[in-house]
Amino acid sequence: KKKKKKKKKKKKKKKKKKKRFKMANKRVIKKQLNGMIIDVLDECFSIQLYNDSKTEATEKLIDEALSFGDDMLAKIHEAKTKKDFPAIRQMMEDKGVYFIEELNGLQ
Repeated sequence: KKKKKKKKKKKKKKKKKKKRFKMANKRVIKKQLNGMIIDVLDECFSIQLYNDSKTEATEKLIDEALSFGDDMLAKIHEAKTKKDFPAIRQMMEDKGVYFIEELNGLQ
């Protein structure tokens, strides 16, 4: 009888990779921007629906949100590297806080 040699399979230990913050690409930033603008518009339209006296203020906020969206899209298109994205994200976050404060003031 021949003895078969069993080959031991070496288990490779997987090194745990550090989780890095994955930088967003232009597509993701555009989706976030559009989502933010749509949320502002929805809130403005609901305020107009329930309170006609605030139509002028909400129209001003709608115009401001749309012009901000256009400006940010232009900046996103101008971005050459992913190093430009943190500044764009910070501007979006700051303006998002501004819109929330304005909408809370209208309600």
